[in-house]
Amino acid sequence: EENVFLLCKALMELNIALPDASDLFVVFLLSADKQAVLTSSHFHLLFFQFPIWCQKNSSRDDGFCVWDYHVICIQRFSSSTPDEASVWDLDTSLGLPVAFSSYVNEALKPLVVKKHSLDRLFRVVSAHNFLRYFASDRRHMKTSDGGWLAAPPDYECIVSQDGTIHNLETYISVAHASRAPASRKEILQCLVTENLGCVLSEDNFCELFEVL
Repeated sequence: EENVFLLCKALMELNIALPDASDLFVVFLLSADKQAVLTSSHFHLLFFQFPIWCQKNSSRDDGFCVWDYHVICIQRFSSSTPDEASVWDLDTSLGLPVAFSSYVNEALKPLVVKKHSLDRLFRVVSAHNFLRYFASDRRHMKTSDGGWLAAPPDYECIVSQDGTIHNLETYISVAHASRAPASRKEILQCLVTENLGCVLSEDNFCELFEVL
């Protein structure tokens, strides 16, 4: 989430994205419930984890791994893919950026997921709102005794414009937003008016960015 925060700012500063970030969306990839996830030879019961392929840190040839949650950026009509949305996933092996259709087919594999009745959710937030309201003091990176699970970044923690120091849990918890209505018009309105964006089903997520 911090890397994507900085990515959005960099895309704006380098004139790769629009100055107001209106062509950028931050997407949290979430799992709705405990579910059976396909591994190399059989199923394991995993809790609140998101299956995805083509990830750099995977030890498998197909790049399969599961995340507690994952964060990507989607850009409408970038110079790299002017006819469709692009995906910026800093952990993918597919390249930066990658066409939305390619990312869906190769990294998300919705047909495989549906075959095994897995339920994935997508919190979509306008980058404009994300850059204003997201905050993290990195408490999720610490052990119970206050030590670091891994070395933290060397830059200051992200504080929201209203002074909030931490609200990551509100972005990664499905409980903090009901699923958006199926109407594309209502979804787009939600993205403008709601600081936390909206939580979409997999079908609604794919349909939204296939036509943006």
